[in-house]
Amino acid sequence: MKILFFKSNIFMQEDWFETLKKAGYDVDPVTYVFTDYIKDDFFAKKFRKRLQKISYDAVVSFNFYPVISDICREFQIVYISWIYDSPIPHFQNFDSPYNHVFHFDKMDVQEYIQKGYQQIHHLPLAVNTERLDNQLTALTQKPEYYHDITFVGNLYTNRSIQARNFVSSDYIQGVLQGYAAAQSQFFNHDIVGELIKKSPFINVNAFSEDFPLEHLIRSVHEEATHQERKNILRKLSQYFSVDLYTSEEVCDIYNLHVHPAVGYYTVMPDVFRHSCINLNINYRTIRSGMSARLLDIMGCGGFLMTTPQPELFDYFVPDEDFVTFTSFEELVDKCNYYLLHEEERHQIAMNGYQKVKGAHTYEARFPELFAFI
Repeated sequence: MKILFFKSNIFMQEDWFETLKKAGYDVDPVTYVFTDYIKDDFFAKKFRKRLQKISYDAVVSFNFYPVISDICREFQIVYISWIYDSPIPHFQNFDSPYNHVFHFDKMDVQEYIQKGYQQIHHLPLAVNTERLDNQLTALTQKPEYYHDITFVGNLYTNRSIQARNFVSSDYIQGVLQGYAAAQSQFFNHDIVGELIKKSPFINVNAFSEDFPLEHLIRSVHEEATHQERKNILRKLSQYFSVDLYTSEEVCDIYNLHVHPAVGYYTVMPDVFRHSCINLNINYRTIRSGMSARLLDIMGCGGFLMTTPQPELFDYFVPDEDFVTFTSFEELVDKCNYYLLHEEERHQIAMNGYQKVKGAHTYEARFPELFAFI
C-alpha cells in the first residue's frame, strides 16, 4: 500500500508517520502549513503535480483539510483524516465519497452521523509506546524532573475573552463568565449548554447557521477551562508542591513552580515518568473523548490523576489504571493518599501503561484506519 502522508505543524504526526514506515507501509511525506484551509492555489498546484506523477492508494493526515479533500475527490483517491481536536476545525467540503474521517470523540461522531455525515467514524487516539520505551531512562537518572504534582499545559488565559465576540455589553459578558464559573464547579457534568439555552439574558433565536449558538457555548467552555485550571492550581499549590510546565506567562499563582513548555518528543516524557502525580484537567470542549494528554501520560508509565472523561471509563478502570476526582476536596484527599503510598501509586501507573501498550498504540489502530482501502 502506497500512502502520501500530509504533515503540518501537528505535534503527534511523527509518531504516526514513523510507525507506518516501520509497519511496512510505503509512505511519502509532504509538508505544508496552510494559511487558508479551504482554498490555497499554491498548495493545490503542487499537490496535483504530486498526484499526477505518483499513484497513491491513499492520502492521510492528522485533522481534516478541505483543500486536500477536494483534490483527492478530483483524483478519486481515498483521503483518511484522523481528528484530535474537538469540535472539528475547518470542517467544510466533507461530503466526498473518498473521505473517511476518524474522530476521537464519540459524542461528536454521533451528532455528525445524526446530521447526515455517514463518512465519519469513532477512533480513539494512540501512543507510540515503542519510542517512549526506548527514550525514557530510569527514574533516578533525571532528578530535575522529579515533582510531587505536575500539570503540563496552558491555562488558556488568552482565550478567556473569546465570549466578547458574541455579546454587545459588559453586562452580558459578566453573565457568560458567571456561567463559566458555575461550570468550573462541576467536574463531571456539562451545564453550559443548558444554562445558555434557558438564560433570560441570551436570545437563542438570534443565532443562525452563519452565527451558530454552538460557537458561543464553546467560548464559554473555554472560559470555564481557564477558570477551572487556574483555580485548581492556585488552591492545590497552597497544600502541596505543584509544578506547571506551560508556554504562557503565569504571574498570579504565587506558590506555583512555573517552568517553560516542554517538547512533546524531548522532555515531556521524562516529566510524565518522573512526576509522582500527573494532573490532567480536561479541556471542556472535548465532551467525551480521551485527549492525547491522557494516553501520553499513561503511555510514559506516569501516574494519572484526572477530572472525569466518559470514554476513559470505556477502556480503563478508575483506581486500578488511573485516578479521578469530582471535587477539589476529593483531589486534595487523593493527592495526600497517593503521595504517601508510593507502591500503590507505581502499580496503578504500571497498570495504565500496560493497557495503553496492549491496545492503544498506532499499530493497533492501523486495521481500522485502512479498512476502506
